[in-house]
Amino acid sequence: MVDESKHESAATAMRRINQAWLDGRIEDLASMVHQEMVMVFPGFTGRAEGREAFLAGLRDFCQNAEVHEFREHDHHIDVIGDTAVASFRL
Repeated sequence: MVDESKHESAATAMRRINQAWLDGRIEDLASMVHQEMVMVFPGFTGRAEGREAFLAGLRDFCQNAEVHEFREHDHHIDVIGDTAVASFRL
Protein backbone atom coordinates (compact mmCIF):
# COMPACT_ATOMS: atom_id res chain seq x y z
CA MET A 1 0.00 0.00 0.00
CA VAL A 2 1.32 3.43 -0.98
CA ASP A 3 1.95 5.94 1.79
CA GLU A 4 -0.72 8.58 1.05
CA SER A 5 1.52 11.40 2.30
CA LYS A 6 4.12 10.50 -0.35
CA HIS A 7 1.42 10.28 -3.00
CA GLU A 8 0.02 13.70 -2.05
CA SER A 9 3.54 15.14 -1.86
CA ALA A 10 4.18 14.00 -5.45
CA ALA A 11 0.85 15.46 -6.60
CA THR A 12 1.66 18.77 -4.90
CA ALA A 13 5.09 18.82 -6.57
CA MET A 14 3.47 18.30 -9.98
CA ARG A 15 1.07 21.18 -9.34
CA ARG A 16 4.00 23.43 -8.33
CA ILE A 17 5.96 22.41 -11.44
CA ASN A 18 3.00 23.10 -13.72
CA GLN A 19 2.30 26.47 -12.10
CA ALA A 20 5.95 27.51 -12.42
CA TRP A 21 6.14 26.86 -16.17
CA LEU A 22 2.68 28.36 -16.74
CA ASP A 23 3.97 31.51 -15.00
CA GLY A 24 7.17 31.42 -17.09
CA ARG A 25 9.35 30.82 -14.00
CA ILE A 26 11.49 28.14 -15.63
CA GLU A 27 14.55 28.70 -13.41
CA ASP A 28 12.41 27.92 -10.34
CA LEU A 29 12.04 24.39 -11.69
CA ALA A 30 15.75 23.54 -11.47
CA SER A 31 15.50 22.69 -7.77
CA MET A 32 12.25 20.74 -8.25
CA VAL A 33 13.38 18.16 -10.80
CA HIS A 34 16.05 15.47 -10.59
CA GLN A 35 19.13 15.99 -12.74
CA GLU A 36 18.42 12.69 -14.52
CA MET A 37 14.67 13.22 -15.00
CA VAL A 38 12.96 12.01 -18.15
CA MET A 39 9.87 13.53 -19.75
CA VAL A 40 8.08 11.49 -22.41
CA PHE A 41 6.14 13.51 -24.98
CA PRO A 42 2.50 12.78 -25.77
CA GLY A 43 2.04 9.72 -27.95
CA PHE A 44 5.59 8.65 -27.11
CA THR A 45 6.81 10.81 -30.02
CA GLY A 46 9.99 11.76 -28.21
CA ARG A 47 11.55 12.42 -24.86
CA ALA A 48 13.69 14.91 -22.97
CA GLU A 49 16.40 13.31 -20.84
CA GLY A 50 18.06 15.21 -18.02
CA ARG A 51 17.25 18.39 -16.11
CA GLU A 52 18.94 20.73 -18.59
CA ALA A 53 17.14 19.26 -21.63
CA PHE A 54 13.84 19.48 -19.76
CA LEU A 55 14.40 23.11 -18.76
CA ALA A 56 15.63 24.07 -22.25
CA GLY A 57 12.48 22.59 -23.78
CA LEU A 58 10.26 24.53 -21.39
CA ARG A 59 12.21 27.75 -22.01
CA ASP A 60 11.74 27.31 -25.74
CA PHE A 61 8.05 26.56 -25.31
CA CYS A 62 7.45 29.59 -23.06
CA GLN A 63 9.28 31.89 -25.49
CA ASN A 64 7.42 30.64 -28.56
CA ALA A 65 3.93 29.70 -27.42
CA GLU A 66 1.00 31.31 -25.70
CA VAL A 67 -1.16 29.17 -23.43
CA HIS A 68 -4.81 30.15 -23.64
CA GLU A 69 -6.11 27.32 -21.51
CA PHE A 70 -4.51 24.59 -19.45
CA ARG A 71 -6.33 21.57 -18.05
CA GLU A 72 -4.87 18.34 -16.82
CA HIS A 73 -6.78 15.15 -16.16
CA ASP A 74 -6.37 11.39 -15.79
CA HIS A 75 -3.72 11.79 -13.08
CA HIS A 76 -1.71 8.73 -12.23
CA ILE A 77 1.09 8.75 -9.67
CA ASP A 78 3.18 5.75 -8.69
CA VAL A 79 5.38 6.01 -5.61
CA ILE A 80 8.14 3.49 -5.02
CA GLY A 81 10.37 4.23 -2.07
CA ASP A 82 11.42 7.86 -2.43
CA THR A 83 10.72 7.98 -6.17
CA ALA A 84 7.49 9.12 -7.78
CA VAL A 85 6.39 8.74 -11.37
CA ALA A 86 3.53 11.01 -12.37
CA SER A 87 1.56 11.11 -15.58
CA PHE A 88 -1.52 12.98 -16.70
CA ARG A 89 -3.20 14.10 -19.87
CA LEU A 90 -3.29 17.72 -20.93
